[in-house]
Amino acid sequence: MHVWEDNSKSLVRFENPRGDQYPMAYIIENPLMVAAFLQKIDQMPNITVKTGTNVKSYRLSSDTSEKAEVLLEDGSVISTDLLIGADGMNSLVRKSMNVRSIGWKYQQKSIVANLTLKPVDNPDNDTAWQKFLPTGSLALLPVSRCCHLLFVFSFKFIIISLLLSKTMSSLSWACDNPFADHLMGLPDKDFLDTVNDTLYNSTHQSSIINCAVDLLDLVQNKIFASPPVIIDVSKRFAIPLSLVHVTHYVVPRAVLIGDAAHRIHPLAGQGVNAGYGDVACLTETLENAVRCGSDIGSLSHLKHYETHRQRKVVPLMFACDWLYRLYGTSLFPVVLARSIGLTSVNNITPLKVCVECLYSRLIISKIFRNFLSKKLREKALYIHDLRSLFC
Repeated sequence: MHVWEDNSKSLVRFENPRGDQYPMAYIIENPLMVAAFLQKIDQMPNITVKTGTNVKSYRLSSDTSEKAEVLLEDGSVISTDLLIGADGMNSLVRKSMNVRSIGWKYQQKSIVANLTLKPVDNPDNDTAWQKFLPTGSLALLPVSRCCHLLFVFSFKFIIISLLLSKTMSSLSWACDNPFADHLMGLPDKDFLDTVNDTLYNSTHQSSIINCAVDLLDLVQNKIFASPPVIIDVSKRFAIPLSLVHVTHYVVPRAVLIGDAAHRIHPLAGQGVNAGYGDVACLTETLENAVRCGSDIGSLSHLKHYETHRQRKVVPLMFACDWLYRLYGTSLFPVVLARSIGLTSVNNITPLKVCVECLYSRLIISKIFRNFLSKKLREKALYIHDLRSLFC
């Protein structure tokens, strides 16, 4: 992953600490994830998918004396011990819960599209590129051309082996509303020229700051690989950006996950990861409730989920907001400080490794190993308890 900015020649290159042969992270397209989930749902006899109708409203009680109810447009009513709101930023479940939210609009839009790359410029296309601009950030992310192999491990983990496309990347360009509207109105050829020009040219460089970066740069003869040349673009979409955080994720019989509970700036690409973190934590919370014989819709267990996730999400949310504001100014002292910081991260190996580990699969592998160890211990205790009944 290459990260650089427009106001100076400071840059950082991230990779997996174990070497180039190990991926730093995985990018899985949403349709593939949805297809994997649907495949698993088809194998679960206790899951019913309701189609052909829409939700009209939800009915929630102030306590757990009554079940939550889902009213459908076809007139039918579904009662449940726990209603999980995973219905996005305009969540109807959140409105029905009557909980407060805080946040603000960034006055920015993220332009997303699929880009076709010139093959000779990036033969493997296994690098993510991100450039910080005075008006926002531009990122190119490799995407897959097909799903090569699909495994589903238990009900929690989905492992997808993907073949990266050598000529396809995904664009995420966050920029101020007026400029975003201008970009959306451009013909494809002019839009491509603008993207390529933005990637390759820097018009706000400061010679003084560049001198400071050169003095701090401990890597001699450093060569910055060039980003790929874009030759075609798919249909573009513009998504308004905002920060939203719900003060309470849970009420009796209802819980919020994903964008229904929190929405962060996409410059760090952590929005979907935060949502998957919600799913993992809520799953563990419900498992504990069932194991204890408790009501899964009671606050006694759901509060654990809320506390744990807010401790994770809130720092992440404000870190992304801080990065947005840090790179959203061209003030000389700020540009100098962040350029020195970025160059220092690139040159101080222990610091760089710490940052890389946050994104690499080393952390994921550790979590995965801990999960397996926990499950094996639980099964061992369970087998021991069974044996004690007969011995």
